[in-house]
Amino acid sequence: MKHGENPFFVTQRKLVHREGVLAAVILAGILGLSFFSGLLVYRWNPRETSAHTISRPGDTLYGCVVALELLILVIGGFGRISERICTERKSGLWDSNCLAPRRPRDMVWGYWLGAPLREVYMAVILAIWGLGIILVAGMPFRVWLLTQLLIVSTSLFFGLLAVLVAISGNPRRGGMVIWLVLVLLLSQIFLQYAARRMITNYIFPVYPLAWSFRGWHGEPSLPFFTINPVIVTLGVQLVLGIFLWRAAIRRIADPFLPVLGRWEALALYCTTLFLQSVLVWTRWHGQFGRCAVSHGFGGELAVIQGYMMLLGIVLLTGLEANGAWPRRVALCAPSARLRSILSVSAVPSALALGIASAIAILSQCMFSLAHVWKVYVVATGNVMSFFLAFVLLLEYCRLRFGRQGLGFFMLWLFILCVFPFILSIVLNNSTVARLSLLAPGISVLADPAGRWANFALLTVLAHFAIVALLLLFWYRQWRRVFTAAAGRGISH
Repeated sequence: MKHGENPFFVTQRKLVHREGVLAAVILAGILGLSFFSGLLVYRWNPRETSAHTISRPGDTLYGCVVALELLILVIGGFGRISERICTERKSGLWDSNCLAPRRPRDMVWGYWLGAPLREVYMAVILAIWGLGIILVAGMPFRVWLLTQLLIVSTSLFFGLLAVLVAISGNPRRGGMVIWLVLVLLLSQIFLQYAARRMITNYIFPVYPLAWSFRGWHGEPSLPFFTINPVIVTLGVQLVLGIFLWRAAIRRIADPFLPVLGRWEALALYCTTLFLQSVLVWTRWHGQFGRCAVSHGFGGELAVIQGYMMLLGIVLLTGLEANGAWPRRVALCAPSARLRSILSVSAVPSALALGIASAIAILSQCMFSLAHVWKVYVVATGNVMSFFLAFVLLLEYCRLRFGRQGLGFFMLWLFILCVFPFILSIVLNNSTVARLSLLAPGISVLADPAGRWANFALLTVLAHFAIVALLLLFWYRQWRRVFTAAAGRGISH
């Protein structure tokens, strides 16, 4: 089927045109004209402009155009796609479309490329004005070409993410755009000290965009060569986009399935860790803890640990996206054996993600393990205990409390992870904060030569005791589910 014949794309295009695009196009034209006029004024009469504050007006004005394009396409496009899908899910139109004799990928294509057409028109107008700024300012044409390529790839990536988030989440819960803005802002906190080595700076390409203008901070260094950051961004977004595409197709084909399969979640996690490990390898060359930190911030591995934990809980939540899925499959199992429980539980996935994290951390300290073995044990143990506690608590609360399970899960997660930080502020004692499920690994990686390694090791052991207690309650709850199924006569 040709793209123009896709009924979902045609429908979305008609809806966008019915709502009107002329005002948005005129607004984009006015904004682009204002930036272009500012450059002409500077070129014709530079003495009357703020040359002291704007050393290179072409870079500054074109940078404003690029930022506006990203704002419109990424934030605006994300909001438009998610709003359209959530609206149709509320009205029941989405479910009727899923029942139509169409391939799931046709639905993804239609909403992905059709819903944000208004934003695309605005971005095209701004891109044309940006090209005019490039030509008048005498800047290299490759600057316009590279930046527009990054804008297109980033908007496509986050548009596909919007489709997946909208079809996986609760259609009655809004605020997805706000969460996206917060995540994008938080991911750029560490841009200044680790721009070339953090994978988040390539997923949302602030660093490659800055490099396209002035070669900022140089190119990222891989183990044997350097590489253009634009190529890194395109490669990372392509690889991660393939996983998002497969997850969206899977979700549309069967809404009762988890967003990601076990092997897909593990492959996505390992791929992200591998790319991050390659980018950060030249920082220590496998000698973390023994190699002196000569410049910048020394806690990059601690930041990476935090990103690994965040990505892990997102993937584990995706495996548990539909609370009825584990119960539905488990009720058809022949017995309450542990093997039957693990076949529908996310606990094996949590163990696999923890092992992958341990391998990733080992790659950074393989040649200095004798000096930092306590740090390594604490960091890997912290990730493993956190993932296991997260999954066990989530499944127990869902099975035990039903629809109220998510509230109880958030309560206990707050007590185990956030409350120690609040208590440390109240008591003015930083030691209390290190009791959090999030703290031991990050604290020792941020200061591998510090005095907290022994205390962090004991804390991790205490966390595993909590995991063992959760495992007991989790197993008992699963047995009750199987017992109730047997009582109703459900079997193969």
